[in-house]
Amino acid sequence: MIALAETTELLHQLDAAFLQVAEARGGLLVKFHGGESTVTRDELRGRAGAGLTL
Repeated sequence: MIALAETTELLHQLDAAFLQVAEARGGLLVKFHGGESTVTRDELRGRAGAGLTL
């Protein structure tokens, strides 16, 4: 799914709603957000915490 929001606040509300639905149904939602420069795998692992498989 792709969603667009007019403001950052609306985007955060939309994110929260989808994450809550996924959690309530025993699912997992992953959000990818663009706009960053190149990030290494090690940096991603550091941000995401232990147990992340890339």
